Amino acid sequence: MKNILIVCAMEEEREGILCHFKESIEETDGIKKISFQDKTISLMLGGIGKVSMAFQLGKYLASQKADIVLNVGVAGSCSKKLPPFSTLIATKCAYYDVDLTAFSHKRGEMSQCPLYFECDKKAIDIISSFQDDTVKEGLILSGDSFVTKKNCPTGIEEDFDHPLAIDMESAAVGQVCYMSQIPFLVIRSISDDTTDENGNESQYEENMVNAAKKAGDIVFELIKRI
Repeated sequence: MKNILIVCAMEEEREGILCHFKESIEETDGIKKISFQDKTISLMLGGIGKVSMAFQLGKYLASQKADIVLNVGVAGSCSKKLPPFSTLIATKCAYYDVDLTAFSHKRGEMSQCPLYFECDKKAIDIISSFQDDTVKEGLILSGDSFVTKKNCPTGIEEDFDHPLAIDMESAAVGQVCYMSQIPFLVIRSISDDTTDENGNESQYEENMVNAAKKAGDIVFELIKRI
């Protein structure tokens, strides 16, 4: 039986997945579990931000088995290629706020880690087969800020490989899974546009639930085929 761990930062993101399951859902220590087809699916909340996500995910993996980790939720776009309610299937993740360049590391490269944490190619290929024009593939960046036009990190186009979206957890998931040698995938539907001159805070609040539902739709189709 395959063990799939789905980790979300917020309850609204997890609800976008749970609404697809009519099977009985068990809950132990805040983790919801579902038996579906030949799979055991665990859904946990990692919390907002890199440290909370890494702590909760690491604690889970220290005692529980996972064959793949799916990080699911919403993110802000940093590219016109990715408007609100489109979805990014991350091919890789990186930190935009890690700076060890004083020691000859590239911007974003954590010590003893690669610059990019590569997502699971098999899972990406399954989603590619859906042939959904609103789904894009590419790089997602992470840092401990809700990004707006005013505080958008500078130089990311020059320092990274064409980033399409920004969030607060994906790279932390990537690092934990890299250190644990577990395949992972990041699925983030776009709630807001960080490049919007008028600000994206209200856009995020208005769109977040529906964007989370879009990510949940894709995850459900992936789970059926994985």
